[in-house]
Amino acid sequence: VKLSEDELCAMALSLALKGHPEAPGIIARQRERIAGKERLERFDFVTPAVSPDVTVRDAFFESLRDPARREREPWVLEALGYLHHPMVAERSEKYILPSLEMLEEIKATGDIFFPGSWISATLAGHRSPEARATVEKFLDEHPDYPSDLKLKILQAADHLLRQ
Repeated sequence: VKLSEDELCAMALSLALKGHPEAPGIIARQRERIAGKERLERFDFVTPAVSPDVTVRDAFFESLRDPARREREPWVLEALGYLHHPMVAERSEKYILPSLEMLEEIKATGDIFFPGSWISATLAGHRSPEARATVEKFLDEHPDYPSDLKLKILQAADHLLRQ
């Protein structure tokens, strides 16, 4: 089977996410094989989201507070998908509240569909009572939250709130 460059990148990132012992070497080798400049930039952007090092993941998430770091929205959503993957959801619960708090700014600085995609990518991998409590508390503490964003949160959190 011949895999595409994108498939090989996804496989390398998935192995890193899953804590494969040779992940750093796999990531490095895949990085060397990437031909296009933009694909390499995307790979480099997403890679910190699968890092086993909490300080690297934290720094990556904090970097998303800068609107310039969110300009390539598909890259951000891909990274959020890895950051909040169900296999590592417990370690990423701490990013839920800041993600909710950033939603209004994301609406002001991004594409019309980005806020919904942002919160969906953030909440999709979570199933814990703690994640549910974070969302419920945020909504309770913000009764006058913009209705369009509140509805996006409720839609993205539906699987949490039905538990």
